[in-house]
Amino acid sequence: MHSDSDNVIRAETRAQGLRIKRNNLVAALLSGLTLVFISVKFVAPSRAGFLFGLLVGFVYANGFEYCLHRFLLHCGQGLFSHQHMVHHNDI
Repeated sequence: MHSDSDNVIRAETRAQGLRIKRNNLVAALLSGLTLVFISVKFVAPSRAGFLFGLLVGFVYANGFEYCLHRFLLHCGQGLFSHQHMVHHNDI
């Protein structure tokens, strides 16, 4: 069984993780909306263009996340890598 101090640490760590996820969501939304506004400003909106933009954005975002996770966070060196490995060790 976990002690009370372990439970407090786990709760604080979970709360910090949720704050980071919230901040990442806000940053992703703001950057995505910025790209939408720029594209609408310079290119006439169309249904095909919108669907193409969604497809390109989906592929780009997933590719970026994969490369970030695979090559930066699992390289074994650096602050990001060490903190990320805590995510894999958490039970």
